[in-house]
Amino acid sequence: MNKNNNPRLLLLFLSHIISGISSGISMIAIPWHFTDKLNLNSTFSLLFGIVTFFGLFWGLYAGTIIDKYNRKKILERLNLDTGLMIMLIAFAIMLFNSQTISIILIALVFTISCFYYIIYYPTLYAFSQEISKKENYIKINSYIEIVGQSTTVVAGGLAAILLEGIDWKWITIKAVSIEKLLILDGITYLIGSVIISLIIFSPKIIKKRRLDPILKRLEAGIKFLKKNPLILIYGICSHIIFAFIFSSSIICEGSHIFPVFISCVILSSLG
Repeated sequence: MNKNNNPRLLLLFLSHIISGISSGISMIAIPWHFTDKLNLNSTFSLLFGIVTFFGLFWGLYAGTIIDKYNRKKILERLNLDTGLMIMLIAFAIMLFNSQTISIILIALVFTISCFYYIIYYPTLYAFSQEISKKENYIKINSYIEIVGQSTTVVAGGLAAILLEGIDWKWITIKAVSIEKLLILDGITYLIGSVIISLIIFSPKIIKKRRLDPILKRLEAGIKFLKKNPLILIYGICSHIIFAFIFSSSIICEGSHIFPVFISCVILSSLG
């Protein structure tokens, strides 16, 4: 790697670690809260289905945002806005103190977290390529994936400990409520935003803002795919299996595996 890029990549990976932990906490704690605490397995499955459906349209729009704006600014603003929204929702849960409102607001946090994922990772990959050399793209992408998976494991253990608490020998950690966990979650997003803001970066190409309507840009994309059907076939075939497995696994994990996983973590920590 270029030595001049090392500090920027280190900051980017540090932000990725913190943001990965925070988003991982949301994606693990909320399904567990719905299934184990509230016993609303079917409700969570329905929620995930709705989020996935609207996420398809959000993904199309997110692509235009990533191509149009400064990737560093997108990551910085994305973490900042997500952190502030989650913290405001957590305070609202405390303020209203109503189970019905709490369920709606926690579902909203899960929706925000899913939409965050959809735009975060493509932006992260694109920005990492902007601050590194072409020959390092594959290596850096691999590091991003490894860090993402590792932080998910850390987030799972942290969420388990904070949600259930631990009383083992001299170690005592009291269980925290879901809203307090969400406040911690929001703070980590804000920390990630601050770290990204420290990255010194000036894009080589200044992107001109296009004023074309979204529908017109989508129409141009569809025309391009019609002229290049092999690209369309490759895109569908390479992603349909992943999308199916990912959606099925999330529903299965949220309804069955997450509660068992967290319970096993707690039992193992207690010896």
